Amino acid sequence: MPTKFCLFFFFLSCFAFSQNKATFSFSDIEVIEAISVIETNYDVKISYANKLVNGKIISFETKERTLQEALTELCKKAQISFKIIDNTFIVLKEKEPEKTLSEQTLDEIIITEYLTKGISKKLDASFNLKPKQLGVLPGLIDADILESIQELPGVISPNETASGLNVRGGSSDENLLLWDNINIYHNGHLFGMISPFNPNITQNIQFYNKGTNPRFGERLSGVIDISTNNNVTDKTNIGIGLNGISVDGFLETPIIKDKLSILLSYRRSYEGFFETNSFQKMEDKVFQNSSILDEGNSEEDFYFKDYNLKLNYQINKNHRLNFSYIRIDNDLTHQLDNVQNNQSYIDFLDIENKGFSLNWKANWKDNITQNTSVNTSKYSLNYNFTSYQNALENLNTEKYNEVEDYNFLTEFEIRFKNLNKVDLGIQISEKEASYLFKETNDNNTLQQDYSKVNTYSLFTNYANKTSKIIFYNLGFRVNYYSILDEIRLEPRIILTKDLTKTIKLQATAEVKNQAIYQINESVLSDSSLENKLWRIADKKNTPILNSKQISLGTIYKNNNWDLDFDFYYKQIKGVS
Repeated sequence: MPTKFCLFFFFLSCFAFSQNKATFSFSDIEVIEAISVIETNYDVKISYANKLVNGKIISFETKERTLQEALTELCKKAQISFKIIDNTFIVLKEKEPEKTLSEQTLDEIIITEYLTKGISKKLDASFNLKPKQLGVLPGLIDADILESIQELPGVISPNETASGLNVRGGSSDENLLLWDNINIYHNGHLFGMISPFNPNITQNIQFYNKGTNPRFGERLSGVIDISTNNNVTDKTNIGIGLNGISVDGFLETPIIKDKLSILLSYRRSYEGFFETNSFQKMEDKVFQNSSILDEGNSEEDFYFKDYNLKLNYQINKNHRLNFSYIRIDNDLTHQLDNVQNNQSYIDFLDIENKGFSLNWKANWKDNITQNTSVNTSKYSLNYNFTSYQNALENLNTEKYNEVEDYNFLTEFEIRFKNLNKVDLGIQISEKEASYLFKETNDNNTLQQDYSKVNTYSLFTNYANKTSKIIFYNLGFRVNYYSILDEIRLEPRIILTKDLTKTIKLQATAEVKNQAIYQINESVLSDSSLENKLWRIADKKNTPILNSKQISLGTIYKNNNWDLDFDFYYKQIKGVS
């Protein structure tokens, strides 16, 4: 009899315990963060081994759940199991994995397979791309990160290159391109024909073309935020790839179990060894309007390479460090010999972009997270043209362009029990840009410039996810440009309303400013192969660019039909 009473009270307590309900949601977050949300909402403690949850990303829809329902959904998506010890303590355990982890219902996702598997449109108006899940897109054979983005609405490439992206009428230099928080200024391999990023190590891409989160500044048009794996891997992954243009490989392996792991990757074209038909077609396209193809008796030697290093260090349950390094390099040597006139000339072009970032994530409380990043990026372009007459040098010209970019950013995310949240952050950046045109044989400087700008920014964003009337994202960014002594305000707004069960109405508005951008140079244009230079705004000839954009659209989703309509108005000031 006592045993029966004990069992009765045990099941009664579990039943009462499981009936406490809470409404919450989250999208694409780590399981560790999801566990913290559940602990906060149900006032319980959950015990687990780090190896059970490391590297796993899950999402919950917005709805009311009991603790039992929340745990069941968590364990199903994370491929683990749970055991309730008592009213306040729960243990997570191993479970045989299911065949696939890909079929998940993502919170805040409006369209889950936008054009193809691996692309989704989110409620905050951004697009999320998972390169390792991407299906085949029309016209694409090999995976290319930036070419995949071209398939999205409002994105075109007028010169038919991978990196020459025009987002809603903005030029490619008006896009903010980030790799693990590192600013990228490089146009891409083979003068933009190939993305300068290895798709085999890319984990996630966030793309904005409207209603941009105020965390992102410095550019007028789109934001392409690319990230690699930030979690400590528990197994070794090796990959080797070969196509008609380049060979690449990567290695990801743990160094200290559950504490430290490393990721290495390398990619290089092999045109210097032998030239394929694919590479030749790309060269013909790139050089079709230059002297390289105009002259038959010429030789060119071109190659590109990129490599990455990533270190992930899990200090403890609440603190994580990530170090990332990237280098992109392109070299071209072109030589022409005119035997009849006893003339020859040599073009040499070297374009590089390298940078690193140190990122720290801290969970101070169950509902307070801080993300801090220190990063730097250096871009350089060196061009030299030398001509000879009767084996004697008669002309030597040089062009040089360099950008140095230093950034510090820290942001606090405060989550409430209803999963509404506030973001508060500060960003400090210093940018230096210089260029030089020179005739070295006469030591004659044709044109030169050096400029620097320090920018101090404050930003905040409030996301309301639980309102039954309307979803809204209200953001604000304030920039102070020291050398120009100017303050620029940047409001960002997203409003989403369910008109019916199948139709959503979405409106966005944003203001952006840009202090560094590209200009066309005309000093060496006749002989140079790269005629765009980075330069910083000043109060005289180059103003700070300003953009205002509003949009209104509807999203229809019913069964297997997804229709997305969007109308926008965009105004850019300062472009000459």
